[in-house]
Amino acid sequence: MRPLLLLHGALLPLTAATAHHPTAWVPLVNIPTAPRQEHTTVFLPPDNIVILGGITNRTDSTTSLVQSYSIRRNTWTTLAPLPRALNHPNAAVVEGKIYVLGGLAQTAESWEATGESWVYDTPRGRWKSVAALPETEARGSAVVGVFDGKVVLAGGLKQIQLVSPFAQDTVDTVSMYDVRKDKWVDVPSSASKLPDTRDHACAAVIDGKFYVFGGRERGQLSGKKSVPVLDLKAQDKGWMVGKETMPTPRAGLACGVIEQRIHIWWRR
Repeated sequence: MRPLLLLHGALLPLTAATAHHPTAWVPLVNIPTAPRQEHTTVFLPPDNIVILGGITNRTDSTTSLVQSYSIRRNTWTTLAPLPRALNHPNAAVVEGKIYVLGGLAQTAESWEATGESWVYDTPRGRWKSVAALPETEARGSAVVGVFDGKVVLAGGLKQIQLVSPFAQDTVDTVSMYDVRKDKWVDVPSSASKLPDTRDHACAAVIDGKFYVFGGRERGQLSGKKSVPVLDLKAQDKGWMVGKETMPTPRAGLACGVIEQRIHIWWRR
């Protein structure tokens, strides 16, 4: 099994016991199933890291598996599976609930976009259907942000062709879901498209501004350097791209916010 690592001092609360030790990687209990990739991971308060879907390395088969890791207890729990096996699912936690808003489903020759969406009922341990992504906006591998009870999806993949000729259909679509109304809401035309198409990127929201980092386009691994920003409190102004760029363009990356700073991790 692949080991799970946690960055001690970055993700754990800083206490008197940890304050005097340098930041270091701490090995944790292994994930109790076969390794997988092309999944999505979210943080569910108060202390759970939840892994959703993906593909298994042993069979390259798309899975509906959902697993939750407790940071405090250093233990894994298997939750109710997704209603449909998905890889590259779009997921977010809003007001203590996990939302999965579309993704890619496996066929014999490709991974195809689906707009099917669900919310996880934590007390009952089951998934409940919510409003599906509009058919023309269905996709996986979108970057996800949360602000004021709404989930924002930007970019992503409509399809990955698994047999020759291999192809990936990257999009620039921006969608917004209101969790309180269970409704996909209109995005102003000036904000409805990213400045460029990208997938396998990451995003963060700080002070109502939605930042998008990295990503690739149609399978190219070189990565994107520009950083598009959308003010979610003034969407009519559209996307802005500042002069500051990523020092090294990356794709297949992850990011998070720690004390108003955006931290980025990548594998290539």
